[in-house]
Amino acid sequence: MKKSLFVFLFLGILQLSAYTQPNVALNKPTTSSFFDGPGLESSKANDADGTNNSFWSATPIPQWWKVDLQGIYDLSSIVIRNYFETTPPRYYHYNIEASTDDVTYTKIAEKTNDDFATDAGDTYVLTNSARYLRVNVVFNSDNPGAHISDFRAYGTPSTTNTITASDILRG
Repeated sequence: MKKSLFVFLFLGILQLSAYTQPNVALNKPTTSSFFDGPGLESSKANDADGTNNSFWSATPIPQWWKVDLQGIYDLSSIVIRNYFETTPPRYYHYNIEASTDDVTYTKIAEKTNDDFATDAGDTYVLTNSARYLRVNVVFNSDNPGAHISDFRAYGTPSTTNTITASDILRG
C-alpha cells in the first residue's frame, strides 16, 4: 500500500512540475515534410493558439513535423494535440523522436492505440534531452491528412556540456 501511494505521489509531482516549466517549443522554428497550403504551415503547430483554428496540415500520410528548440533541453514532458472533432471522432497514430544533432533520432514516445483525439491532447512524461523534436504522423482514422494543432515541450536548459568539432578547432 505504501509503495503504490509513493508511486502515485511521485507521478503526480512529475506531472505538476512538467507544467510549471516553460514551454520551450513555443514559437520556435519548425519544418515539415509538406504542408497543404497557406495558413496550414508547420509554424501553426507551436504558435500557442492550441485550437482547431490554427494547425499544421499535410496530406497524404505519412508526414513529419519538426521543431528546433535552438538549444539542448532536459525535457520533462511533451503535449501534442491533434486536430479533433466530436462528430465524427478521430484518432491518430504517431511517434515522437528526439535528437541533439538533427542527424541521429531516437524514438521517445509513441501513440499506437485507438483513443480518440481530445481537446486536451496527449501528454508524455519524459526524461530525455533534445534540441530537435520530430513527430511522424502515420495514421488518421478519418482522412489521409496529418494534423497538429498544438505541440508543447516542457523542460529546462540542459546542464550537460556538449563539445562540438568547432569547439575543438578553436582550441
